Amino acid sequence: MVAFDLTILNDNAQKLGYLVSDCISPVVINDVLTPAGDAMGQMSMPVEFWLTADGKKTLMVLRGGVSQMRTFAEEFKKFIVDHGFSSVALLTAGVSPLMRERHSNIEVPEIFAYSNKHLEDKDFYNKQGIRKYGWWIDPSKYKKAHAQLKELGAGGWSARLFKTLEKLDMPVSLFPIICCGKVDFIGGFAFYQFIKKPVFDMGAGLSKISDVNLAESHGCKSGQQVHELMFQSGKIKHPQGWDQILAYF
Repeated sequence: MVAFDLTILNDNAQKLGYLVSDCISPVVINDVLTPAGDAMGQMSMPVEFWLTADGKKTLMVLRGGVSQMRTFAEEFKKFIVDHGFSSVALLTAGVSPLMRERHSNIEVPEIFAYSNKHLEDKDFYNKQGIRKYGWWIDPSKYKKAHAQLKELGAGGWSARLFKTLEKLDMPVSLFPIICCGKVDFIGGFAFYQFIKKPVFDMGAGLSKISDVNLAESHGCKSGQQVHELMFQSGKIKHPQGWDQILAYF
């Protein structure tokens, strides 16, 4: 949500509408996207769709809960097919039970991938220079399919959606980062940059964001520099509610 909010406020994304489903909790959220100084009273629906400024990506922003996850996943699968989408990228953050790869939310995270067979057959990980989530698990110890996703604690809807969508004959990938709980602004900013990349263009060659992208695009070599850019430079718009979160923590 942090990444999508940054995209909406800073990159002129266009609101397309919202999703109606009996499986979604009927919660309307107040001023979640209102920057400091703007008029109050702007409402957001539980599931909204936004189109990026280049017209190439549709963002599904999830702010509500779901009462029937499996049913909703099947509904969403049909929605994707019926509306002619060509690929699906699921962004999520999860807590590692072993404090793996990242020990504080101030660190810039590595973005991993966990892809369907459609992409694996095309050697997706190697061609895009991105590591598979769960690479540290010995394959001989897999007892069930998608054992790697068991490591993704507090990953929200992502694992269920991936398991439902993975058999679609199109690129489908889950892109997780590891966070340490609470609100991960640095991870959200990394995802914000990731959204701009041609994720499924096998000829584009993605680089690890933690090594390259933020340093080249914004001069940020550390999470502290990212934090200063977001909240002190005045160059990045953010919802006023984020300032309240910072003050609380």
